[in-house]
Amino acid sequence: MKTRTVVFLVLFVIFAMVVVFGGHWFFYFSVVNFFSVESILYQKIILWTAILPSGVFVFSSILPHWHEFFVIRILNFISGFWIGLLTNLLMASGLIWFFLWLNKFLNVIVNRMVLTLLFFGLALLFSFYGMWNAFNPRIKNISVDIPGLPEVWRGKKSCRSPMFISVL
Repeated sequence: MKTRTVVFLVLFVIFAMVVVFGGHWFFYFSVVNFFSVESILYQKIILWTAILPSGVFVFSSILPHWHEFFVIRILNFISGFWIGLLTNLLMASGLIWFFLWLNKFLNVIVNRMVLTLLFFGLALLFSFYGMWNAFNPRIKNISVDIPGLPEVWRGKKSCRSPMFISVL
């Protein structure tokens, strides 16, 4: 491998780790604040539970390109589900922070715990719905007439998938 390629790969992995780690840290920060966790022990448990998957996700995305066996596929599946769930939890956290900020101006009494449980519960349900959709694809056949299509392309079929496929 060329030195330039290795440097690019290392920088890419570092950048990916920073982005994923940052998302996990924001999730940790939000959970501790939303649930008013004061115990240092519980904060550390939440921290390790939130931060550890950030490294696992990046490496579980890279490992299948070198080795392919059952344990790596399971790890890749779990980390893929976790990153999808985390994405939904981060959106829920952003909405909660927005509503809490808006609450300062409107002076409406909002129970932070109820708001958090509602949005996190919706994020969890949405994640399971997304997982169900991933394992139950709907096949739709659509015929499209394209004027001026070259003869080489006539009669061809196309497939469109909205999901990222890390390992086939």
